[in-house]
Amino acid sequence: MSQTDGSMNRDLLAEARALREQFEQTVMPHRDALWRYCRMLTGSPWDGEDLFQETMLKAFASLAQLWQPLVPKTYLFRIASNTWIDQCRRKRAPVGLADDEDVPAPEEVDKLEVEEAILKLIACLPTKQAVVFFLMDVFGFSAAEVAGMVHMTESSAYTTLHRARKRLRALQSEGLLETGESAAALAPDQERARKEALAQFAHALNTGDPSGIIRFMSETMHNDAAPGFQEYGKRDMLQGSMRGFGHGALHAVVQTLWGKEAVIVYARTDSGPQLHNISLLEVDNGEWVLQKSYYFCREFLEEAAKALQVPLQLDKPAVRWG
Repeated sequence: MSQTDGSMNRDLLAEARALREQFEQTVMPHRDALWRYCRMLTGSPWDGEDLFQETMLKAFASLAQLWQPLVPKTYLFRIASNTWIDQCRRKRAPVGLADDEDVPAPEEVDKLEVEEAILKLIACLPTKQAVVFFLMDVFGFSAAEVAGMVHMTESSAYTTLHRARKRLRALQSEGLLETGESAAALAPDQERARKEALAQFAHALNTGDPSGIIRFMSETMHNDAAPGFQEYGKRDMLQGSMRGFGHGALHAVVQTLWGKEAVIVYARTDSGPQLHNISLLEVDNGEWVLQKSYYFCREFLEEAAKALQVPLQLDKPAVRWG
């Protein structure tokens, strides 16, 4: 087999990247709203970012299957809604309606104005009720639009919204809006290995010494830096992202952010530290198997910068957000 036959053609990769850039420009006006929606559904910036990226990937991948033009915002929210519903089904979370009571005509109600309260809703409502509530009462989609997004009739959309509102009123009046269950804790040895890996990664970044972490990587190490790039294997990383690993303008620390310990990387600038990147690591049998980098995730990093009370670095290698 020739080298050309055995690897993806460079022209094809270039065409795919160009198409991706066109897609990104088309959906750009709707990214912020979509990210907030994904965060609300999941109740977590970490899980929200995962749902956001999966939605964007599915939206791009399914373009070839479309025969008619679509409204980009509706298209994206439809994919996010159904992806979340499918995830909840797999986890055996309640998806359907709670009862079959008669429903009055649609009504005007005050929206929840406190974001903290909104983020608790997912723990209090069946999945479809939460989805319909967010789509209609928070993001302003019509019942007809929502019906097409989550595979229900328009009257069912009104029914679901009414039941969500009714349940929320009852929970609010009783003071019973509670947060969802936290993710299951890692086993002690896994947690210890993960903490050590984070510390080792931060130290190696601060000293600019890639050899300080190469020995910890598995040969099949996956560097997930979506939506910027993916690297599969230690060799790819050595020839790619690690070629410029570490320099004096960056400082990495292990910090807890939204309940998770992560490597937070700050850029030293004349005006003070700025948020440069955030990374998570997964370890298996003492070897690093996954680095999840949020380097290209603007909406996620903007939210993190607020939480960390530092500016976001808008101008960095391969990124010009300013």
